[in-house]
Amino acid sequence: MRHRRLRLRSLRTIVAGAAAAVLLTAWLPSAAAVTPDQIRYLGVNVAGKTLPDHVLPLELWSSTPATALDLFLNSKRVASDQTIEARDGYWLGTVNVDLRGLSGRTKLTMRVTTPGSPWRNIAVILFVAPQPAPIDPTPIPIPIEPVPVPRPGPTNTGVPAGTVLTPSGPLSITEPGTVIDGLDVAGCVTVLADNVTIRNTRITCLDSIKHRAVRMDGVRSGLLLEDVEIDGGGLTDIGVDASRTTIRRANIHGVGDGVRLGTDITIEASWIHDMVRIGALHPDAIQGISAQNIVIRGNTLDPRTTATGDFTNSALMLGSETGAMFSTNVLVENNYLDGGNCTINIHEAIASSNIVVRANRFGATTRYNCSVLTPLRVPMGADNVLDASGLPIEVQYTDD
Repeated sequence: MRHRRLRLRSLRTIVAGAAAAVLLTAWLPSAAAVTPDQIRYLGVNVAGKTLPDHVLPLELWSSTPATALDLFLNSKRVASDQTIEARDGYWLGTVNVDLRGLSGRTKLTMRVTTPGSPWRNIAVILFVAPQPAPIDPTPIPIPIEPVPVPRPGPTNTGVPAGTVLTPSGPLSITEPGTVIDGLDVAGCVTVLADNVTIRNTRITCLDSIKHRAVRMDGVRSGLLLEDVEIDGGGLTDIGVDASRTTIRRANIHGVGDGVRLGTDITIEASWIHDMVRIGALHPDAIQGISAQNIVIRGNTLDPRTTATGDFTNSALMLGSETGAMFSTNVLVENNYLDGGNCTINIHEAIASSNIVVRANRFGATTRYNCSVLTPLRVPMGADNVLDASGLPIEVQYTDD
């Protein structure tokens, strides 16, 4: 396996679709918890960091209610957002800033306009660096013979062809042992009982309020989702939010995160694809902020948004910028993965043990030419290969 170790002060990534590389120094996240009032790029607080001299999308995080968020570049207002999203106790806005032609020390100021109160300013100092020359190619290793595997997709996931579905409204399931079979559910599903089975069913949850197409009460167990299609229509944050659950041959799409991992979850033979960027969220096919006893086996995970060409964030994300993070006993094997900034992204600050990633095949369509971004303590197996060539993937490490 080719390893390229990335120091905190020397991270190179290749911009998708361009021959040049962008140098980001001191760039990786340094804390698990969000502090109040941040300006973020790619989910990271920009204070003290070095950004490339490009037009960049930024997130403005306010710790107090806001009706408008403005951005000033070296004391000149350059962007404003009045479509504020309240999330996780913060108020979020998104703007673009043009750093082209700048170099060195730069000041960004976020102005928060609060309801019924004067505005307040939060200023940060960062640095802008011109893009360097392209990275020299690394030696090509001896290829590993590709092993063809059946790949989950439109013909072998979701509701089987020819299944007759019965129309249904939203479901709230309270009876233990309930079996839902052959429904066309227009709405979201809430599971409030143990040992529920949902199979041969399509769930179309177009709900920006409940945020979950399938939500399982945290104390329940034994949920089986089998041969189901879950469509969030670009409005619903999460496809499945559950613990103690098996997901098999599911077709999940049109949501911000396909599956939000809890504990004791198996995802197999499923197709999770076409995630949608909703507000300031970073879409992932699968995300686990704190995940335990997880098996992800034999799936196709490709979060890219076909309609817009958005690479989204990752096929698999372990960790987050907010809250405590830990993952233990996670097995990721025999999947096909593609898309994202990096296809697999494991947060450098996560507390982890027994994470195994092996025998997976990777596409090559990522924003930063990055199959895996991980700390050294979470190694990748040598049998993770590029699908087109069978060559070992290149792993980018966030630390030494």
